Amino acid sequence: MASYNVKTQSAKVRKAVNNVLEYHEHYKNAYFWTPPSSASGRRSLEKKFADSNPSFEIIDGNNNIYVSPDLSCSAKNVYYHLTIKVNNAVKDVRAIKKYLK
Repeated sequence: MASYNVKTQSAKVRKAVNNVLEYHEHYKNAYFWTPPSSASGRRSLEKKFADSNPSFEIIDGNNNIYVSPDLSCSAKNVYYHLTIKVNNAVKDVRAIKKYLK
């Protein structure tokens, strides 16, 4: 898992947050998608997503923000979930939008 300090790596933080917001917009309605028909295709989609969208942590003073995306496929549905925790309290995507400024 990557870790970014806001004070020393602000460009990397912006890039990571921008990436999160882009794939969140793309995958938030994934439940209505048709998953691959074979089990190997579904696992391949899950692995491809995990490789291209890794979990990371943002360190901002006393705040630790943990961002973890997840995509899973069943035989009938595609499930996407984005977990954002600020100091172990679950938050929504608005908690990381402020790092784009």
